[in-house]
Amino acid sequence: MRDKDGGTTEYEAWLSDGAELEFDEQGEWTSVDCKFSALPDGILPESIATDITARYPDAVPYKVEKQPGGYEIDIPGWELYYSYQGTFIRAERDW
Repeated sequence: MRDKDGGTTEYEAWLSDGAELEFDEQGEWTSVDCKFSALPDGILPESIATDITARYPDAVPYKVEKQPGGYEIDIPGWELYYSYQGTFIRAERDW
């Protein structure tokens, strides 16, 4: 599906397993939501994936969004924020 939002064109796709993907005009992903199943390998930068495993060893990242300045990554019960360089910024409870 193509959508114009605030003057920019966004594209959305839904996969048969329920995952939702959003892309910008250049074809770069802006959001990947696997609806509580694990994100595919290679979506998260390796340094971030390693840090999440160290901080939350039993957690499985299921959603990631590119935001100004970095990533918002959802794991069960938490929203994690990282810079584009892979630096941990903060964690917020997902109530």
